[in-house]
Order: sequence, then structure tokens, then C-alpha cells
Amino acid sequence: FGRSMALVLARAARAGPVLLRAGPGRACLSTWGSWARRTVLRAGAVTALTTACASLGALGAAAWVHAAPAPDADVALARAYRLLPWGHISKGAAFFYDLPLPPWARAPILSLVARGCGMDLQDAARARPGDYASVGDLFARSLRPGARPVDPGADLVSPADGLVLSAGPVSKGRVPGVKGLDYSLRQLLGGGPEGAGAEAARAADGRLHQVTVYLGPGDYHGFHSPASFRASGAVLIPGERLSVRPSVQGKVRGLLAGNERLVVHGLWPHGFLGLAAVGATGVGSFRLEAPCDDALRGRPRHLHPGQHLGTFALGSCVVLVFEGPEGLPLEVREGDRVRVGQAICRRPR
Repeated sequence: FGRSMALVLARAARAGPVLLRAGPGRACLSTWGSWARRTVLRAGAVTALTTACASLGALGAAAWVHAAPAPDADVALARAYRLLPWGHISKGAAFFYDLPLPPWARAPILSLVARGCGMDLQDAARARPGDYASVGDLFARSLRPGARPVDPGADLVSPADGLVLSAGPVSKGRVPGVKGLDYSLRQLLGGGPEGAGAEAARAADGRLHQVTVYLGPGDYHGFHSPASFRASGAVLIPGERLSVRPSVQGKVRGLLAGNERLVVHGLWPHGFLGLAAVGATGVGSFRLEAPCDDALRGRPRHLHPGQHLGTFALGSCVVLVFEGPEGLPLEVREGDRVRVGQAICRRPR
């Protein structure tokens, strides 16, 4: 990026004197053009150098995250990784993702993006890459009707497409994470002494369960209601924009509870139910549907299984926390691939 910026600035500087010499006062303008050329070239060199340094730092941190051994021996490196400006990087990435492409460039560029991310557009409302206006539009694609049928015999269904990172009970207020790096349930759900975190913590030990689904870049990015329940509220919790890739989660403790997230919570027949849609690097925003927006504004809504709640701008994570009978059998486990509407559990008969 820095090299490209330097080349653009250099071209602009080279073009300047040609335009300036076309008018009267040639000698004066030529001198100004020479000075401008040197100034812009210096600015381009500085831009290239600073961008290269930042890129090398980010690449070094990413290389450590994917290769270094876990967990607490590398606390200092984890802190250094968190110091990188992932929020600004995410906002910048979102800006470029949403830039509209020229109509002639959409099909070739977006086909490459879809192929590189492993996207399956057969279930999308628009199945041809050239039908999307930008990269962000492609990532936030909607499904064609009937593409994700809801299992009619399930009490709880998957809220998203993706990879199950963990599934099982919540013990002593700690949510199990990747490679044993658990984190606080109350911190994940937030909300203060009367919020969703405190409400979930009041459930008897052994009655709380969780399923964590990772949405990769190639997955459908929408998140949906997991059950028939009354959503009594929602809260947008500010935080970081760290990568939520499993390899990163296994090295940075409490990542999901520290990233920016949207928490929708309420009651279902067994008690508490909460859904945390966790943002990540490159996710500049959440695109919310009316039911979710109503819950954010304090207007309770009754939600149906599979009802669309919102869309991530890029891949991310959804953590589903729910109250149920002790020893509730789950139909998914770590490492499974799931899709919206697929059964997670059924009520004991």
C-alpha cells in the first residue's frame, strides 16, 4: 500500500510541471514545479517508509500469533499484539470494502475474492459475483428464500453458519475457550449488575450451556435467532477488534469477552438465553435488522427460530449461552460444521 501511494504521488509530481508550463510565467512555474516534485517525492518516501514499518509490525505480530506456543508464557507478546491499532485497521478495511467497483471490474475482481475465500454463492440471493457492487456487499450477501430451513423438531438451532469451536456446560461462570483459555461469562454478556451477565450468572451451576460458532471469511455472515424466545433487550458493548481466528483465540486470553460485541438476551422456556455477536478485525460494523434494532431501543420483541437479526461485515464469532436442564444433550460438538437452522438440542421427552 505504501509503495502504491508513493508511486501515485510521484506520478502526480511528474505531471505537475507539464501542466504548469502550459501557461504564462513559465520560468516561475517551472521552479515551483521542481520544488513541488521534490516535496511530494519526499512525502511519498515517508508514506512508504511508515506504512512499510507498520505493515512489518502487523505481519510480525500475525506470524507470532499463528506460530508461537500458547498461552501464558507469551503474556508480553499478547499485550504487544493488542497494542496494534486493530480498530483503525478495521475501519480502514471497511472503508475500502465498501468502495463501489466499476461495473466492468466487478465480475473479475469479486470472482477472485469469492474463490480465494472459498465462498459458495449457490445459496445466495445473487449467485453471480458480478451482481455485487463492492467487496463489502459480497461479504454481507443475503440468502435466497428457503436456503436455510429450520429443523422443526429442534428447540434450539444454530444461529449462524460456521465451525463449532466449543460446545458444553458453563462452569463457575467461565466459558470454555480454544486451547483451554476460558473467559468470564459476565464480562462477555456485560450489562452491569442488572444486565444480561448478571442475569445469566443467577442460573444454577450446571444449568448453563454454551455453543461458540466461528464464521470464516467464506461463510454466510448473517446471524439469526436460535429459538422461539422473548428478546427483552440488547446492548452494544464497545471493545477491541482483534482477529477471532481459532489460532489467535488460543493465544490471547479473554479475546471474545474483550472485542466489540452485540448482545441480545431474553427468556425461553428453560430460562435465560443470550446471543453475543462478536466483532473482529475488518468488521467495521454490524448491519442490524428491525427486531434487533427494537431490542437495542428497549422495545421487547418475540423472536422466531431462524429469524434474521443482523449481518457481520466480515467473518466473526457468535457465542450462544442458554439455560437448560443439567446434562442437556447437545447435537453438535467441537469441530462440527453447522448451518443456520440446524438442530443444537431437543427438549427431553
